[in-house]
Amino acid sequence: MVERLARLWSWVLNRRTWAILVLVALGGGLAVWRLLAAGQEGSTYTTATVKYADVAESVSASGQVEPVQQVTLTFKSQGYVEQCNVKVGDQVKAGQVLAVERSDDLKAQLTQAQASLAMAQAKYEQLVSTQPAKVAQAEAQVDQAKSNLELAKLTLERTEPMVEAGLASQAELDAAQNSYQSALSQYKNAVYNLELTKNPADIESAAAQVKSAQAQVVQAENSFDNARITAPFDGFVAQIDGNVGQWTGGTGESSQFAIIVSSTVLQLAAQVNEADISKVRVGQAVTFTVDTYPDKTFSGKVISLAPLATTVNNVQVYDAVIAIDDYSGLRAGLPASVNIIINQARHVLVVPQSALDYGAAYRAANRQRRGQRSGAGASAPGSRLGQNGATTDAARQSGAGAANRSTVVVLEGDKEVLKPVQTGLTDGVNVEIKSGLAAGDIVVTGTTGVAQSSASSTGQRSTSGSAQRSLMPMPGGPGRP
Repeated sequence: MVERLARLWSWVLNRRTWAILVLVALGGGLAVWRLLAAGQEGSTYTTATVKYADVAESVSASGQVEPVQQVTLTFKSQGYVEQCNVKVGDQVKAGQVLAVERSDDLKAQLTQAQASLAMAQAKYEQLVSTQPAKVAQAEAQVDQAKSNLELAKLTLERTEPMVEAGLASQAELDAAQNSYQSALSQYKNAVYNLELTKNPADIESAAAQVKSAQAQVVQAENSFDNARITAPFDGFVAQIDGNVGQWTGGTGESSQFAIIVSSTVLQLAAQVNEADISKVRVGQAVTFTVDTYPDKTFSGKVISLAPLATTVNNVQVYDAVIAIDDYSGLRAGLPASVNIIINQARHVLVVPQSALDYGAAYRAANRQRRGQRSGAGASAPGSRLGQNGATTDAARQSGAGAANRSTVVVLEGDKEVLKPVQTGLTDGVNVEIKSGLAAGDIVVTGTTGVAQSSASSTGQRSTSGSAQRSLMPMPGGPGRP
């Protein structure tokens, strides 16, 4: 009997020990909960409304505004700079004369060449215009000579038998023979003259003289034009090297006088990092900003990509040329911060990135609380199963985070609801929500108030403890026990 009572008392003591341990653990967890909830006193939510907006994923690059065209213009011939019609910054039109060399001799040469051309042209036109009349006249002369020849031949043929019959003298025969020879000679001359008249050699020679005179005029005009600098396209004067009154050396680089003209049309030259070049394509939209207009965003489009990389500060970059939609107000040389849009979603549901960050922290707080409860029963029988269940749940939630899945905290009235969402594109500020939320939902992005300021002041002094724990969102919300 005594032995049975001893075993019963031992069993009761063991059961009381387990009960005390469990109560102590639960009391400690409750104390931590109260402490954390107390740290949230005086704090409030910061929230955002789920709404429709555009989200663009982009690649960042550096760039510089530059003119589409820029040329250095010089005199082609040696001479004296007589006139400069522009100054730096002036707008110019294509064909406008910018500077002039002294060209009196060149102008005289041009005038003489033009006069020679006029004479050659007149001679050619005269030959062409009189050619039909000359041919007609030559043909008439041939016809007359032929008629005279036939008459002389007939007279000779009549005279010869008459002389043999004694009806005509020898003198008359000689006269008939002389007339025939003379008529024959005149006919041959007339035929030869007709052939010469019809021959186009004179006209062709005159035409060649006209072409030669035209070439001399062109040469003189080029020499005269080389004494002037003209704008090849619309633009502005970027730089002037030299002064009026100096002599130029001519022939390009040796010239001492030059005007640099840049086009008014501007473009953006950007440098894309080798890590991002595979995402960039010709035709992609671009946005960029410049320091001189900090509140204005400019737009454009990629029009070319360099096939070969260049090395800048030991980094491989690829040059990209971007056409600017509206370059009014911009100036060549301005540095730009460039964003090349590689993917874009229009009119989609978005939330701030901070809402996803808060949701992740909130879920981590839930896991920590469940871990504390599981830890309280770790020494009790069957506690191993509870730990495995928590681990399995955490692993399941971690797997759900894959494939662009996350969680956010939604306020439904005064209640916090942790909701899973599927995300899409992000621009670093806003995140596309493909499923899980509706327009108008209120999501929590953070908390403000005593807890946050307290954590900020103490978090630097300790990496653990209540100061760090007060930053963690707690189920039940700010100020809730």
